Amino acid sequence: MKEKPEDYPLKPLVDQLPEGHPFRLFSNFARVVWDRVGLPNITPVQADICDHLQFGPTHLQIQAFRGAGKTYLTVAYVLWRLWMNPEEIVLILSAAKNTSDQICRFSRRLIDEVPELNHLRPDVSRGDQDSAVSFQCGCATVKKSPSVISKGVTGTITGDRASLVILDDIEVPNNSDTPAMREKLLNRVEEISALMLPPNEELNVYPTVRVLGTPQSTHTIYRTIEGLGYHTKIWPIEKPEPEIANTYGKNPDGEERLARMIREHEGAPGTPMEPGRFTPVEIAGLRMKFTRPSYNRQYLLSTDLSDAERFPIKVKDAMFTEFAERTAAEIYIHSNHNRNRLKFDCPGLPGDAFYEPGQIEGCQVPFEKTVMTVDPSGRGADETGIAVVSSLSGYLFVHSVRGIPGGYSLPTLEAIAREAHRYRVHEIHIESNFGDGAFTELLKPVLQRFHPCTIEEIRNSQRKELRILETLSPPFGANRMIFHTRTIAQQDNQVVGDTTVARDRNVFFQLTHLEEQKGCLPHDDRIDALEMACRVLTETMNRDAANVQRQRELDDLDQWIIEDRGTSPTWCSMDPTTPSALL
Repeated sequence: MKEKPEDYPLKPLVDQLPEGHPFRLFSNFARVVWDRVGLPNITPVQADICDHLQFGPTHLQIQAFRGAGKTYLTVAYVLWRLWMNPEEIVLILSAAKNTSDQICRFSRRLIDEVPELNHLRPDVSRGDQDSAVSFQCGCATVKKSPSVISKGVTGTITGDRASLVILDDIEVPNNSDTPAMREKLLNRVEEISALMLPPNEELNVYPTVRVLGTPQSTHTIYRTIEGLGYHTKIWPIEKPEPEIANTYGKNPDGEERLARMIREHEGAPGTPMEPGRFTPVEIAGLRMKFTRPSYNRQYLLSTDLSDAERFPIKVKDAMFTEFAERTAAEIYIHSNHNRNRLKFDCPGLPGDAFYEPGQIEGCQVPFEKTVMTVDPSGRGADETGIAVVSSLSGYLFVHSVRGIPGGYSLPTLEAIAREAHRYRVHEIHIESNFGDGAFTELLKPVLQRFHPCTIEEIRNSQRKELRILETLSPPFGANRMIFHTRTIAQQDNQVVGDTTVARDRNVFFQLTHLEEQKGCLPHDDRIDALEMACRVLTETMNRDAANVQRQRELDDLDQWIIEDRGTSPTWCSMDPTTPSALL
C-alpha cells in the first residue's frame, strides 16, 4: 500500500499514541514481535499485508499464497489492537475449532514471550480467564466477555459481542461443497454484523472484521460476502500471467482485487514476489508437487483453471443461430472468433460467451427426428422442464429449453401440448421417476386435442450429475450442439426481483456450473430435460455432416436424372443464410 489513506477506521485510536511513536505503524509492531520470537525479517509482501490490515476498511479480507504468514500477521494484529486498547474484545472464528484455538494459544504465548506485551497477562488472582480457548487481559476492566475467545464458525456464537472479529479459513471443502452448505456458511457470516459492538469513541471501540482464507472454487463465499461490504486484496506467490491477472477482477467499489504492489511489480510474469523465501527453482518444485488446480488455488489464488476442469461444459463450445421449426442447413462450422460473439450476457465462468457459427453451408433439409422431453415437477419450488431437440447430419438442434410452473395443472399440460404442436415433434419422452407415470396419463388426453404423437417414459437410475455430464459433455466438446437464439431469451425468469432464482434456473448457468459433486445445482429441471432429449438422439450423432451432405447430393442427382428434370433439386432452392427462407 504505497499511499496510506489520511482517514481510516482505526485512525482515532492510533492518534492517541505520541507523534513519532514507532507503533503508530502496525508493520513496525509486527517487526518487533518477529524479532522477539526469532522469526526472519518481514518481507515486502508481509509489510504490504500489514498496511492493509491497519489502513484497510472496516470489513477486509486478505487472500495470500500458502506460506505467506498471513495467520502470524493476524495474530500480531490482534496483539497490536490489545496493546493500544486492552478493552478490545476479539472473537476468532475458523471452520475447525482447533484452528481458532491454536491462534488463541499462540496469541497468549506471545504475551509471555514479548516484553512489550507482558502487561497484558491475565491476572488469575482476580479471576481472569486464562485458557487455551480464551483469556482476559490483566490490565482490562472486569467484564463478562474475555479479551480473546476462539470458536468454530458453525458453533454457538449467539450472544457473543466483539469489537474485532477474525475469520480464519472459515471455508473448507467439508463445509462448502454444495449450494446448501455454502448458503448455511454464508448465513453464519451474515450474523457477524449482529455481534459487532457499536462504534464508541469514548470507549475506543472501532469495530472491524478481518477475513483470511483461500477460495475453494468460483462459488466461494469469499466472493459472495463482498456483497455484504467486504473488501478483498490478493497476493499471489508470483507475478501472474496477464490472462490470470485479468480473472481476479475488481471489488464492488471498482478497486482492483489484486494488490497494487503485485500489479506494479516490474518483473516479468512468473517472477517470484518473495525471491528470498521462494526462488524460481522452489516455485518450480511446488508446481511439480501440486496438481495444476491445487497450485493455482493455493499459490496464485486463482480458481479459473481448476474450475475449467471441474466444469467441463462451456457455452462457447456450442453455436447459437436461427433455424426453422422443420428444416436447417446441413453444415455449421464452429468458431470462437470475436466477430462471431453475440452480445448477450453469459452466465458461464469467466471467458465464456455465446457465439454464432463461423460459417453455414449446404442446403435446407428436413430434420431427421424431433423429440420433446419433459421433467415433471411436484408442487414445490421446482418447475416442469421441457426441451425440444432435433437431429440432422450429426448435429443436435435445440429449438426450446424452458421451465413451466404449475406441476400437474391443466395450463401446464396444455402448454406442453402446444409446444409439441409448434415443432411437430415425433416423440415425447417423460421422466417417470416422480409420480410413477401419473404425469404421462394426465398428458395423453390433452395431447390428443393438440398434437397426437408417441409418448414414452424414461426411468433414470444413474446419479443425476454423472448422467448429465456423460450425455452432454461429448456433443458440446465436439461442437455438435446448435441452439436457436430464442433459447437465450427463454431463460428469463418472471419472478420480479428474484435474480438468484432466475440465475439458478437458467439452463446455461446450469450447464456451465455442473460438476460431479452431488447437489451442485440448486435447480436442474431444464438441464435434466435437455439431457434426456440429447440422450434419445445420441445414436443420430455418429455421422459426419460433410458425408451426409455428399450422399444427399448424390441422391438428389439420381432423382433428377431419373425424373429427367432440368431444375435443381428441391432443397437447394433455399438460401440457408436468409432467415425468411428458413420459415
